[in-house]
Amino acid sequence: PAGQAEEDFRRAVALSPARAEIRHEAALLHEVRKDTEPALAGYQEVVVLDPGFGPSWHRLSNLASAAGNTELAVRAFRTWRACKPDRTRAVAWWGLAEAYEERKQYGLALHYYDQAIEQDPEHAEALFRAAIVTDLVGDDDEAIEYYERCINVKPVRVSALLNLAMLYEEQGLLQRAEANLRHVLNDHPNHFRAQHFMDSVESSYSM
Repeated sequence: PAGQAEEDFRRAVALSPARAEIRHEAALLHEVRKDTEPALAGYQEVVVLDPGFGPSWHRLSNLASAAGNTELAVRAFRTWRACKPDRTRAVAWWGLAEAYEERKQYGLALHYYDQAIEQDPEHAEALFRAAIVTDLVGDDDEAIEYYERCINVKPVRVSALLNLAMLYEEQGLLQRAEANLRHVLNDHPNHFRAQHFMDSVESSYSM
C-alpha cells in the first residue's frame, strides 16, 4: 500500500542520515508534490551532508529560481557547474534505470537516467537510453534533445546519429537529417541503414 511504502521510505531516511542519495530522493518526493519549502530544505540538507552531490545542487538551483530566490538559485547553479562528475554514482543510477526500462516502467527508467546524467552529463549510454525511452513514449522533441546531447559526447555513437536523423526527417528537418547521415557515411561508406535513410531523405526533398 502507498501509505506503508511512504512510511518505509521515511524510516529508511531516518536510519540512514549519512546517505545523500536517500535524502535527495525524499526532497524529490516533496518537489513532485509541489511542497516547495520542504523540498528546498531537503536539497540544502543533502549539500551540507555531501557538498559534491551535483544532482541536489542542480535541483536546488531550478527550484530556488522557480520560487523567486535568485541569490540561492545562482549560487546553487554555479556550485553544480563546478561539481566534478561522479561516475560511480552515475553508473549506479544508470543500472537502476536499465532495470526499470526492462520492466517497461518507462517513467521510473527516465527518472533514474536523468539522475545518472545529472551526476555525469557526458554519460553517453544514459543519454542514449533516455532518448530511446522518450521516443518510445511518444515525446519526440525531448528524444531529440537527448540524442543531440549524446552525439556531442566523443566517440560519437553511430546509432544515435541514425536515430536522430530519423526523428529529424519525421519533423521535416531534412538538412539536419542529411548532415547526420553524411557524418555516418564519411566514416562508414557502406553502412546499409545510413545509405537507405539517405535515399529516403533525398526523396523527401522532392516532395
